[in-house]
Formats: sequence, C-alpha cells, structure tokens
Amino acid sequence: MNDNNLDQQDKVVTDNRFNSEDNEFNNYGEQEEEEDEEMNAILNSYKEMEILENKIRNINSTTIVNNNTLNNINSTSTEQQTNNNNTEEDNNELKFICDSTIPGIAKHFRMLGVNTLYEPTYTQHYILYLARTQNRIILTFSLKMRDKIEQIKNNYKKKIEKLNSLKLKLKKLEDQSNNNLNNNLNNKLLLFEHEKHRFMETKELILAKIERIELDLEDPELSYPYNYYLLQTKGRYNQLKEVVMKFKIPFIQNKMFTRCANCNGLLTKINDKEEIKELIADNTFEENDHYSQCLDCKKLFWGIHEENENQKEAVEKARTFCMTYSYHEGDEDYLEQFIKENISEE
Repeated sequence: MNDNNLDQQDKVVTDNRFNSEDNEFNNYGEQEEEEDEEMNAILNSYKEMEILENKIRNINSTTIVNNNTLNNINSTSTEQQTNNNNTEEDNNELKFICDSTIPGIAKHFRMLGVNTLYEPTYTQHYILYLARTQNRIILTFSLKMRDKIEQIKNNYKKKIEKLNSLKLKLKKLEDQSNNNLNNNLNNKLLLFEHEKHRFMETKELILAKIERIELDLEDPELSYPYNYYLLQTKGRYNQLKEVVMKFKIPFIQNKMFTRCANCNGLLTKINDKEEIKELIADNTFEENDHYSQCLDCKKLFWGIHEENENQKEAVEKARTFCMTYSYHEGDEDYLEQFIKENISEE
C-alpha cells in the first residue's frame, strides 16, 4: 500500500465533511429540546399513567440496547478493538498510523517491518479516515486527537441512549392510547377522536426522530470504534520503549528492512543490479552489489544490505538499535513503572 498515492481529493472531501459535522457533534441534543418538551407534555397529559408502569417493565428487551453495554462502551472499546479490529486480514499483524507529534515512532516501526502510516501533512480528520477505512490503531501524543476520538464515542453513546428513550416514549404512547380507547368507546367518542389525532401527530414525530437517529448510527464516521493509544512519555527513545512494550512489538530478523522508510511500502530485492544502473550514481553502483526497491514509491535502497562490504557496520548498528527498542518477554510488567518514571509533565 502506498500512502503517498492516496487520493488527495478524498482527503479534502473527508476534511470538509468532518469540519461540517463538528458543530452537530458539539451541539448534540440542543436542536431536539423543544420537540422533546412537546412530546413529554403530551405524554404527561394522559391520565392513569400508573397503569403503564407494569407494561413498560415487560417491553421486549431486543428493542433496547442493553444498558450494561452502554456503560461499558468507553471502558472496553480500546482493549477489545486492539484484538478484533486492527489486524491485517492476511497475517494478523497490527497496523498503525502516527500523527505529526511522534514522527520517530513511524520510522522505527517501519525499520522493524511493522505496517505504519505517517505523513506530517496528514490532518486530524484524515488520520481518522485512514484509521477507519484501513483498521489502523492511532498513535498520538496529542490531547486534541484523544479528545476528538472520545467526543465521537460519546456522541455515538448519546444517540444510542436517545434512540432507546424515543422507543420507550413510543411504547408508552401506544399503550396509553389503547387504554384510552377502551375508556372512551361508550361515552367519550368526541374526546377520543381528539386524543387519537394528538396520538397520531406525536407518533409521527417520534418515528421521524427515530428514523433520523438510526440513519446517523449507520454512518461509519460516527459508529466506527476508533482504537488509539495516547503516549504518556516524552522524548524519542522513551516513546519508542513505551510503544513497543505496550503493543509487544518484537524484533524479528527477517522482517527488518522489509518496508520502505519513506512511504511504508514493501521492499523487493533487485536480482540484477544492471536493471537499475541508470537510476543511481556511478560510484554508488560500483561500490554496492545488493539493492532493494520499494514496490510503491520505487525508491532504491543499498545501505540496508550487510552483503555490501561498506554497509556491514551500519547494518549491524541498526540491528542492535532495533533489538534494544523492541519487545522482550516480561516487558509488560515493567511498562507501568517505566511510564511513571518518564511521564511527560505537559
């Protein structure tokens, strides 16, 4: 996958769409207050509401989202989605996207062979778009990014709660209407017709609101369970240790230097260096016999092959660095203490 070749028009459209929806997210619920008051007034005007209480307790539970699920949305989303929603389809490997606050993480992950997107020009909204469409874990040091994701999750939760509330109101309305029908058949026909008209108007209003919310909930921008990790330590090397311990990123020799440091694309070895003779300087061509090329951006690499005599020392230093800043068995027990010792004060 070449993130440099991603459609820039999609990026602009996505950013504009998110920007236009921020006001709706921030002002959620305000536009519905007047309608809610009207419906509540009608519902409260009905008599003998105590009769409904027993009926309400028997409402089919399948029409209402389990309250326990609502209470656990925030606490379980990160852990659950790490296991279920952020793996590559073919080999079950984690995929990441980094924002501009932690550029060193992306480069290091790519050197370890981990699928990691990063581009300093990516906006907050475009990062969310890529995370959602490619099932990636967002890595960030930005409180604004964290707040944005939590805002989306909270708005989704509010819409679920609102939907359940409307379904309850509709059930109450229907039950009370049936009760009034029985009471008015004999001697209150005129009153019944008036109540029936009010019932139909209110029912239509509730159904329209239910339909609108259900459409909102089908929008992946709102309903996608974004998974992210907010780094807590400051400094490149501390952050490298924190994130490899957090996600248990190991050093695997045959995965090292398999991804392009420039664009995250996969590298392939050049079997015959004569094929790329015209693409590099003469002295480089003469001094090195082994080359790799990115399948996406077509960039050439020769400093990653220890088979080249003049690259052995550099490759060995890179290998040692990768082994140092990778996961080792038991690191998870040390992670909490490490964060406390190196936590950022900002």
